[in-house]
Amino acid sequence: MTDMNDVGKVIFDKKTMQILKVTNDQALTTKEISKRVGLPTSALYYPIKKLLDINALKIEKEKQVKNLTEYYYTSKHLQGNAVSVEGDILKQNEPAIIQSFLFEVHKATQRLSEDLTAFDSGADKMESTAELSYLSKKLSFNQWKEVNEKIRSLIQDYEENDPQEENAYTFLVASYRDEDE
Repeated sequence: MTDMNDVGKVIFDKKTMQILKVTNDQALTTKEISKRVGLPTSALYYPIKKLLDINALKIEKEKQVKNLTEYYYTSKHLQGNAVSVEGDILKQNEPAIIQSFLFEVHKATQRLSEDLTAFDSGADKMESTAELSYLSKKLSFNQWKEVNEKIRSLIQDYEENDPQEENAYTFLVASYRDEDE
């Protein structure tokens, strides 16, 4: 499967997104994935095969159980990879992509709200769990594309220094042409 529209259909499907999420931290069998996502194993074979086809899911190990081979699937190799969505992939997969984006925005908004609640409750030392930034800049189209690529590269290539401080952060970066200018 090399067509980017096919890749988009697989990646932005609700089931496949759930599979990728639960296999991000540890390799799981189909039965373990089933328990975590709340779907029967029979509903997972096709999406798992499609994720394997596009290398979004890998088999970390195999285990022989009686006369069956049990596979342990992982998506750890995707960690730190930037996803940029526009053009044909967006056009072909708009509902799923918009749903995914809004879900991530909702999580960020929820964290901001939780931070405000903790701050209002009089917590002595509050460590924020979310941050929101706005910035406008006049750029040419090519400069705008370059800035977006630099932002993705900066985040993706940023060196993780302190193994004791292992919080996972999601960066949700959206930019658009401001028609009001």
